[in-house]
Amino acid sequence: MQGSPGIVIPTLNEAVTLPRLLEDLAPLRGAGAPVVVADGGSTDGTPSVVHRAGALLAVSPPGRGGQLRAGVRVLEALPGGPPEWLLLLHADSRLPPETLDVLRQTLAAPGPHGAFHFAFRLDARGAWWRILEVGQRIRQGLTGLAYGDQGLLVRRDLLAAVGGVPSLPIMEDVALLRALRRRTRVRALPAPVVTSPRRYQAEGPVRGWLRNAALMGLFGLGVPAERLARRYRPHGAEEARSDPRPATRPGSPPPLPRTLVVFVKAPVAGQVKTRLARTLGDEAAAELYEALGRTLVHRLRTGPWLTAVHHAPPEAGPHVARWLETHDDSVPPLLLRPQPEGDLGARMLHALETATTEAGRTHPVVVVGTDAPGVTSQVVEAAFQALEGPDEARDSGRDPGRDTSRDSGRDSGRHRWEARGGGPADLVLAPALDGGYALIGQRTPTPELFRDIPWSTPRVLDLTRSRAREAGLRVVELPPLLDIDDAEDLAVARAEGLLDDVSG
Repeated sequence: MQGSPGIVIPTLNEAVTLPRLLEDLAPLRGAGAPVVVADGGSTDGTPSVVHRAGALLAVSPPGRGGQLRAGVRVLEALPGGPPEWLLLLHADSRLPPETLDVLRQTLAAPGPHGAFHFAFRLDARGAWWRILEVGQRIRQGLTGLAYGDQGLLVRRDLLAAVGGVPSLPIMEDVALLRALRRRTRVRALPAPVVTSPRRYQAEGPVRGWLRNAALMGLFGLGVPAERLARRYRPHGAEEARSDPRPATRPGSPPPLPRTLVVFVKAPVAGQVKTRLARTLGDEAAAELYEALGRTLVHRLRTGPWLTAVHHAPPEAGPHVARWLETHDDSVPPLLLRPQPEGDLGARMLHALETATTEAGRTHPVVVVGTDAPGVTSQVVEAAFQALEGPDEARDSGRDPGRDTSRDSGRDSGRHRWEARGGGPADLVLAPALDGGYALIGQRTPTPELFRDIPWSTPRVLDLTRSRAREAGLRVVELPPLLDIDDAEDLAVARAEGLLDDVSG
């Protein structure tokens, strides 16, 4: 579908309702519309639902406004470029076929309008529900304000012009519509978004209506949304930790498409760092892996790239989300994806191909693991700049050739493509001292680099170099890095200060 919208759905324990909405959105997704589910810390398996459906998962502190902002930022950073239109939906909503038809017609000919909402309809039978719907239409006509349950279709540049979705735990829909109405007319579309009446059913229809009216009235009188949130617990908050703090204004998305992929395993004792566990024991080895992974991901996610965490096993999404969550709203969200079946090479190739397919064109993709504590933002930036070449490489404000491995006797890692007549590298590697590599990056995946390789052996790096030469690739190597695989590696890492910033 030409002009497919980017869709953002905030969730908090929505494993029951979300599959129905994702099913409704299947025609849009099939036409190229990206769907981002911005999860606020679900404990009911919602991330697994997202992965099974093939949607994108962003992890954000709870609070609907902040979650929506996180989802929008993921869309803005997608390698293929941000969509022109954004569709913001609640997880307990449904989009009937006639609503999809109206949406397509609107996107094909939006006219001068930059924002639209749908009609309000409750997914329940009975006279009382129709009375509530009529009441909302009257309120909407008098105030010009729609519920967030009605969905919002908005041009991305208009949303940016009003400061984005307000970082509020509730009432973000009211605040956003007020801001939009100061810029443009928000047009009502002649088709419904059908929403669940569960809140009314839980509280009683009359009490639920009075609660809504009271909250909106108090917000209109200037009562802070954070204070009102204490009286209105979002669905799922009883199962997940709530955090009503306002988010700080997030930074700008990367000016050029870049994707950093971090491979992780769920930190389960006996399943990670098995060689190290022979000395430390299963529990201690898993705790170390957990600390290493958390530190590395938090260190790298703030760089000028989209950070995607690919996890194994595939069903470990909720565990990984809790492990890597942060309640610092200024930190960019993570994209979580399950690793497919196959050996390490097949999974890395899939990660590279997935990022390239999403972009619709070649762009630099860098893949790292969590075993090398010397992988810093400077190392990753150097890899991206090597793949971009001297003409594309942006000024990062730091020396890309700085030796961040703390191995001061080795090559400083300044870009070797400069000495080879310029131009972007086809392959960038950060060798590991054990004969493998701690980082690999490409613009266009080369399958031969990942097939029939004896992974976890000292032959990996040499075979990769040989395959790259046979393929005629321009190769850049960064300074070697230490992988922590056993007790001897751990002792070296501690002696060289590589674990100084690792928090348990």
